[in-house]
Amino acid sequence: ALAQVKQAGINVDLDAFPEAEWAATARHGAPSLKPAFFGLKKPYVLIAPVVRRDGEPPHWPSARFAGLAARLNAHGVDVAVVAEPIDKAGARATLQACPEAKDLASRADFTQIAALAREAAAAIGHADTGVVHLAAAAGAPTISIASSHERAQRNGPKGPGVITLATADPAELSVEYAASTLAMFAGIGQLKAAAGQ
Repeated sequence: ALAQVKQAGINVDLDAFPEAEWAATARHGAPSLKPAFFGLKKPYVLIAPVVRRDGEPPHWPSARFAGLAARLNAHGVDVAVVAEPIDKAGARATLQACPEAKDLASRADFTQIAALAREAAAAIGHADTGVVHLAAAAGAPTISIASSHERAQRNGPKGPGVITLATADPAELSVEYAASTLAMFAGIGQLKAAAGQ
């Protein structure tokens, strides 16, 4: 999209990464932009589950997101489930399977998600999900999941704090692998200790 904007004669830096610094100043000082407003304690992770729709590539199942959320909670890491309106079914399925996770899918707007991402230990979700792009732009260490490297390159978030787990069938990606990747990439102490056991 940026290349097309540049072709139209609008000067853009194609090497620049998106940023969401606006979240730090939007509604300046508002309690609703703080983790405590949602009952979150640090460290916390934002997860963005989705439900696969017809014609879409395979996705990591909601049950795996729920398993990851339960594992994080068991090791003292709070979990917030975030979603775009179109992905609320995936959020509901994850929350039903892991009621300890905080439901931000029905409570948080994009400004709040961006503000929370700035303080999150990490965010994880599919490469083509808008809230995952938003979390990465806001500065959260972000793990995106994609069904191919090409899809990750084309649709995934970009930036120095982003890694992608690309596999032809994301359903084969285990909760243990995702948790270990989070532990190493985001430096979540409690989870690192558990992963090393």
